[in-house]
Amino acid sequence: MKQQNRLLRRYNRSVLCCALASCLAVAAPAAFAQTANATLRGQVAGSAAGTEVVAKNVATGAVRRTQTAANGSYTLVGLEPGTYTVEAGNGASQTVRLSVASTATLNLGAASAPAGGAATTLGTITVTAKLKARIAAP
Repeated sequence: MKQQNRLLRRYNRSVLCCALASCLAVAAPAAFAQTANATLRGQVAGSAAGTEVVAKNVATGAVRRTQTAANGSYTLVGLEPGTYTVEAGNGASQTVRLSVASTATLNLGAASAPAGGAATTLGTITVTAKLKARIAAP
């Protein structure tokens, strides 16, 4: 009887170990597939195919380059999270912040003035309001 119980325990342990190993083998590829890098994509207005787009990490100085497609689109894959200055061959430049495992869209183009004409810089803005009701504190 004791020998039978020992054999049964060994068998149960073997089955349990195989089941655990199978679960780990199935779950492992999904865990390794995750990435912390980001993707940046967008359009460069008025660009020809092959216009260079340069993204420079502000903190590290790392530079990544790509070229636009015929329709002006570009994609930079595998960027480390951080703040980037992105420049296109047509002189357009913008700053973007990329977070972990994100995809951001940044469309670059020539700066344009508002529809009404030139932009106006305001020195000070004062906001005032009338008090409609008072709430008494307990």
